[in-house]
Amino acid sequence: MSNENSIYAITFKKRKRGKDEDQTDTGARLYHALIVIFLEYFVAGMLTIPAIHALAIAFPENKLLLNGVIIGCKGIFSFISAPSMGIFTDTFGRKPFLLCSVFCTCIPAVFLVASPHWYFALFTLSGISPSTFSVIVAFVADITHPEHRATAYGLISATFAASFVLSPAIGAAISSSYGDSYVVGVATVIFVADLIFVFFVVPETLPASSVKPFIMDNSFFHAMNPFSTLKNISQDREFLKMSFVVFFSNLSEAGQLSFFFLYLKVVDGFSDNTTSYFMGVVGSLSVLTQTYVLQKFNTNFGPKQTIAIALVFQFLQLIFFGFSTHIAAINAAGIMFAMSQMTYPAITAYVSINTDQDKQGTMQGLINGVRGLCQGIGPALFGFIFYTSGIDMDIDIKGAQGGGMFANLGFDALGSGVLTPEHNVSKAVSVHKSSLDIIPGPPFAVGAVLVFVAFLVVLTIKDVSASNRRHRALTNSLSSGEIPLLIEKEFD
Repeated sequence: MSNENSIYAITFKKRKRGKDEDQTDTGARLYHALIVIFLEYFVAGMLTIPAIHALAIAFPENKLLLNGVIIGCKGIFSFISAPSMGIFTDTFGRKPFLLCSVFCTCIPAVFLVASPHWYFALFTLSGISPSTFSVIVAFVADITHPEHRATAYGLISATFAASFVLSPAIGAAISSSYGDSYVVGVATVIFVADLIFVFFVVPETLPASSVKPFIMDNSFFHAMNPFSTLKNISQDREFLKMSFVVFFSNLSEAGQLSFFFLYLKVVDGFSDNTTSYFMGVVGSLSVLTQTYVLQKFNTNFGPKQTIAIALVFQFLQLIFFGFSTHIAAINAAGIMFAMSQMTYPAITAYVSINTDQDKQGTMQGLINGVRGLCQGIGPALFGFIFYTSGIDMDIDIKGAQGGGMFANLGFDALGSGVLTPEHNVSKAVSVHKSSLDIIPGPPFAVGAVLVFVAFLVVLTIKDVSASNRRHRALTNSLSSGEIPLLIEKEFD
């Protein structure tokens, strides 16, 4: 691999621009985006165990269902606000909205211990703010060459994974030794550091030549309508297909990620430390997958084939989580989950290399707008399935035991006890297992079906590459009047 294509060069060096491109060097580099992502999601990861404790305090009953409702409402808010955020980042630049996103995402942490109800209320309302991932994706598109974007987006996703390698374990250790209030204190310091870094260090990346005039006319208000966004997706056949892929794959992923920690503790019997250890191993593998493996796959097979391969891994890990709690199955599922994390950066690269620079925020916002819709529906769907399956919330998620490579698992973890507001107290209960003997994780089984549908759709999309960029690709197949109607949001 040439020095120009190395991960070091992509991360730290200035992008070489063509003669017809804006030659202004803003000083922005990929490492700016990586630092912002790492710090923000480090805060979120540290709060995993305290947030579970707060959930028990705020909602003594039906915790899994309400967890899904809360995250689902946040996702719906994100979907509703997505169109305006996509337009604004292409109009006023990336930095103001990156600052706003970091602030709104992290500020609920301050209230976690003092008032759990306020924490969950602010957490839900934070969906109205810009998505950090959406802004970062446009930020990266501004400063990287199209053929390097798959690697760049892989590094972004890998940084997110790396943050979760460390943060839940650190948060659990601090919580165990000193209490949740100390975790919140440390998280708040990191949150403030992230804000300072964005405000004083991160440059604006949107070239002056790409700035669009802001006109509040009928087309602007029409573009702000998220349902107009969905309508305009259908006008481009290829983008419609990709939107279906994003929807079905992320519907499963959003639900799974919303319940991953709770599911490991409730059904598989993980302790806090075992949960953190398992996620640390999976996160480490995800870092490797989204850097080295993704780069190799994208180079050798192309974006379309990489997406298809990642979806196969996603399907298999959902099958394993859905139909087994055996140690070997969970270990294998963890490895396949890490491999499946190539899906999002591969999709992002597929779209980015076929999108003009002045529409990166808009088009990537569209993809994240669909993801935002999934963030609303996925957690609520998983929570409802858990609830109707009888797993919803007379289960202790504290004090289970684990060992082995990831954990020493047993199906008997289902009968452990009741999670009470005093999260160290466990009460024995009986759990109806008849329907769970065959399918211990019903939502994961449903998710596998959705991912299989996404895989079938991927097989029908056109193959593209950065070196052979089709002029009549995603954005060019739309009229100029339709482009502003295709807009924004994330997965947090």
